[in-house]
Amino acid sequence: TVSLDFAFHGSETDVDNLIVLVGMYSKARNIMAQACPDKAVVSDEYSAYIVNRCVGQIDQLGYSKVSLKSDKETTLRGLQLKTQRRRTCDVEPEHTPTGDSQSNGAVEKVIRDFTGVFRAMRACLEKDMGARLPLHHALTDWLVEAAADSMNRYRPVSGGMTPRQRIRGIEKPRKIADFGERVFYSPQTS
Repeated sequence: TVSLDFAFHGSETDVDNLIVLVGMYSKARNIMAQACPDKAVVSDEYSAYIVNRCVGQIDQLGYSKVSLKSDKETTLRGLQLKTQRRRTCDVEPEHTPTGDSQSNGAVEKVIRDFTGVFRAMRACLEKDMGARLPLHHALTDWLVEAAADSMNRYRPVSGGMTPRQRIRGIEKPRKIADFGERVFYSPQTS
């Protein structure tokens, strides 16, 4: 089951909120996140991109049958249907009962955790840049995905394994550069 919901990021200094589609695969606790220009899925231009990203991330899980769980929000139902049409294997839409916040509580907790990681990474990047990063800047889209990837690689879940380890098998997490960090690379010469 992949649970989906929207997260909203912003502060009093931001003009408006950043909308992020967050998904969580329940078995491995793997997180998927994608910045959205707005909450509607009727705009074909961005809708196809969001649907393709969602399908691609679900395909990476490697399962032939997946259940997409969300509340009964029109936008998420539209995304479920478009994903179901685009995917070659089985996608079964699942809707939580109206007014029952606990039935989709796992993704709500992931959204809280993701928000904390996203804010911390954004603050670190802004400190390194010496400037404020607008929420609708191109770097922000990459930062959203980097925050989710960071959680998948380094945040242990039940059993002490990270979501990435649960999906790909045991591998030692390697050190990577911070988002936006300069990396000086010179090929090794013999």
